[in-house]
Amino acid sequence: MYYYKKATNMHTIYHTDAFVLDVRMVSEADLVVVLFTELFGIVHARATGILKSGAKLRSHVQPWSFTRVDIVRGREVWRLTSARMIENPLFSDVTQYGKVYTQYLSALLRYYIGEEPHPELFLHARDLLDFYTQKDTEKILSKTLATLSLFKLFYYLGYIEHEDTDQYFLQPLSVLLLEKDIHTENIEKRVRNALKQTHL
Repeated sequence: MYYYKKATNMHTIYHTDAFVLDVRMVSEADLVVVLFTELFGIVHARATGILKSGAKLRSHVQPWSFTRVDIVRGREVWRLTSARMIENPLFSDVTQYGKVYTQYLSALLRYYIGEEPHPELFLHARDLLDFYTQKDTEKILSKTLATLSLFKLFYYLGYIEHEDTDQYFLQPLSVLLLEKDIHTENIEKRVRNALKQTHL
């Protein structure tokens, strides 16, 4: 994660890892790409000319992909200047665990309001991606994984009040998976209450 300055016009080009949450057509040639970035949180970046014949950028910003992007903050909008896809696990396999991965990214798009970095949520997205791509899925039920993911999301966004036992469930998946049995009854109830708070 870093940024550098383009020498020609001194616009700051930010180089950051990002998850592609959505792509939206805004003209015959342009898309707005919704990115969950490590540097800035959620960013809506305009990709100019991406739909033109021969444009190579489009294949690197597929929904749900993990991508390394260059973005520039314009006067009114962000602009996407380049991208290189690192991983898109859904290209090769869609399983119940892939649905948990996309559910988490969809929930980020739905509930994460504002443009500010949130390292805990970004790290959990990376954690989910690593878990999914390593096919280490026999160790945990998809329902448990979904509950843990939504719990982390609502906890860090302030929908869930802190309890003394929360730090256990906020651990990385690689640590939680060392446990034979993960009892999630309490956090399932708190996730349901958080969903009610959103009125959705």
